[in-house]
Amino acid sequence: MRIRQVYRWKRGDGWGLWARLAGGGCGWYVGPTMARQKSSKAASVPALELLVRPPQSVPPVCVVFGEDAFLRHEAVVALCRAAGADTAGVGVARYEGETASLGDVLAEVRTLSLFCGRRVVVVEDADKFVSSHRPQLEKYVERPAEGVLILAVERWPATTNLYAAVAAAGLAVSCDKPAAAQLKAWLAAWAKQRYEVTLSAAAAELLLDLVGQEPGILHQELGKLAAAAGGSQIGPELVERFVGSWRERTAWDMIAAALEGRRTEAIDLLQRLLMAGADALAILAPVGYTLRVLAAATRHVEQSEAARGLSLLHN
Repeated sequence: MRIRQVYRWKRGDGWGLWARLAGGGCGWYVGPTMARQKSSKAASVPALELLVRPPQSVPPVCVVFGEDAFLRHEAVVALCRAAGADTAGVGVARYEGETASLGDVLAEVRTLSLFCGRRVVVVEDADKFVSSHRPQLEKYVERPAEGVLILAVERWPATTNLYAAVAAAGLAVSCDKPAAAQLKAWLAAWAKQRYEVTLSAAAAELLLDLVGQEPGILHQELGKLAAAAGGSQIGPELVERFVGSWRERTAWDMIAAALEGRRTEAIDLLQRLLMAGADALAILAPVGYTLRVLAAATRHVEQSEAARGLSLLHN
């Protein structure tokens, strides 16, 4: 077995070696303290946990991965804040993964920030960026700059050396679709943390039943309920009054927007329904009903106008 490259790092009073093998793969040799950390450290942190309990410090390399776009966005914001950067833009440089240059990204993260403690660089939609520069990123994780590099990706395969390197020396945040039990606990904590209101267990369960397991939409509905509650507890009665059948109401709002010529809003509402898992046939049902009513009304108007015209001719 030939060793192609060996990396060494130090953390606290521990140390470790990471060897890249000639045939692919990697091997580990870990010092005493690092051995304890490696055995106890999870490969990734759930996004819901990160949002409720943001980290006190942020390592130089973070990866936010998973299919839920809302959780990815909120996790990036939480990491930026934990790194001491202003999420409004000061101290944060953002790049699109499709067009970002590795040289530009690394030069940016090595730049000292004049307005906050550490420079933060975020690469959005970075799947292509990571795939194209995986070996260079592996080297960077081994010897990172003082700044913080955040990669936001959908896929983060556990079979790569980069995955192992970030798991050992960085932070990976999982943004996959959470289970209902996790969302229920998160809703209660999120209501207190973000909106300073109390959400009862029954209200959280009813909200999940009506809206579905979509963190982004649950967040929006929770904000609406918090405003309606006015600082008091959110109970199931308030959920029934202000949420109701969310998908049904949104479908009718989409139809109204389309009929009034607000095409962008109608498309956004349609995308929201589809992202929430609404069945396409269920969406088409109210659309078809509305079109049939409009067709019947049009025929009635045309018949009335024709009859009126004939009446005027006879007179």
